[in-house]
Amino acid sequence: MISRETSPTEAAALTVGSIHGGTAENIIPDEVEIKGTMRTLSKEHRERLKVRFKEVVEGVSSSMRGTAEISMIDGYPCLYNDGPMLEFVRKTASELIGVSNIADIVNPSLGVESFAYFSMSRPSVFYFLGCGNKDKGIIHPAHNSLFDIDEDCLPVGAALQAALAYGFLNNNK
Repeated sequence: MISRETSPTEAAALTVGSIHGGTAENIIPDEVEIKGTMRTLSKEHRERLKVRFKEVVEGVSSSMRGTAEISMIDGYPCLYNDGPMLEFVRKTASELIGVSNIADIVNPSLGVESFAYFSMSRPSVFYFLGCGNKDKGIIHPAHNSLFDIDEDCLPVGAALQAALAYGFLNNNK
């Protein structure tokens, strides 16, 4: 579904994270439970994949004289930055920390973020503060057992948030 039915310009991921069934290697179980995640960059693409996923799973199960029960729980929505707000954040951050300290993330991510719910309701921007520091050996990403932050970034983050709030409330966006 991903490699054959998804455009190479439209990122998506299907991950099988858990398979449970049976009690011994030489006994075919009556039931197997498979759990996973589906991630896309658009709601429309997600809906197409959900329909196709159901068709494939039910088709394969039926071809083996079995049945499949599929339960899908909608997870986090896709996160979109608002264009004008992005420019406001970029301008404010440039004035505070200098344009050379800003790195644009060109490629979208299939990671999930609860901030997406806010972005559905209000013009918003999700950004990374940047809390790593190679010189201090702080190099591991989030969700890694060795993750740490360089706490020297905290005053910068607080100052940026304060400047953004001040500018937004005074219509400087």
